[in-house]
Amino acid sequence: MAMVDLGSFADEKFDPKAWLNDACRSRHSEDPIDSHLNDLEMKLQLMSENIASALEDQSSSSLLKVPRASREVIRLRDDASSLRSTVSSILLKLKQACLSSLNFFLPEFHCRSWLSLKSTNRSALQNCKQLQCNISFIKNIKMDMSYCRSY
Repeated sequence: MAMVDLGSFADEKFDPKAWLNDACRSRHSEDPIDSHLNDLEMKLQLMSENIASALEDQSSSSLLKVPRASREVIRLRDDASSLRSTVSSILLKLKQACLSSLNFFLPEFHCRSWLSLKSTNRSALQNCKQLQCNISFIKNIKMDMSYCRSY
């Protein structure tokens, strides 16, 4: 009993008549054609049952994974929402800190010498620049989270 090649069945241009004729031509010359066709039918039927069984197993396995995946998606959505809220709160605090540090240095303008003011402003600008970097980083995280939420 020779193996049946299933590769040709997947071809878009599969011709069942040509495949059957080739299978009949490949039989041993001493085997009766009826016996050869019965063997071929049995092989195809066994392969069909094996494929159906494998598909059923895969389908069952996949269906068992759906509820778990759904729970995970819901958990991720809730985590993203919580993180989004936390990031929004941090962004607000960073903006307030940046504004308050600027407001702190502006009244001192009249009291300090130009060099002192220049140093103070440089320090304030560096603080604001660092805060801007943090805000930018957090905004990127927020955009990533909104991208994840779309799934």
